[in-house]
Amino acid sequence: MKQLPLQNFANQIKEGIVLVKSEKYEAGMQQLAPFVEIMKESNKSHIRLFFYYSISQLRLGEIDGFLESYRLIQLMEATTREEELMKQELDPLFKQLLEELGSE
Repeated sequence: MKQLPLQNFANQIKEGIVLVKSEKYEAGMQQLAPFVEIMKESNKSHIRLFFYYSISQLRLGEIDGFLESYRLIQLMEATTREEELMKQELDPLFKQLLEELGSE
């Protein structure tokens, strides 16, 4: 039975998130990257997608990418408590990164 394109899209995002949660950051980032680009191009908010993508960027040392993802997430409006918590969880990581960059 064929999956609907939207369901396939959602399943691929879920797989990428699972990879990031499993600390398979490179594989997770590769899985999520096309969907992040689609969301950027369409100006759609998807905090959960960008959150996990930004975590993988940070863990892989892609500082500029993380800073851009963080900025985009801060511009997004959280619609659930989970999304608000994700936004809040990134704040200390962002501050710590700025402190580390400032001390170099």
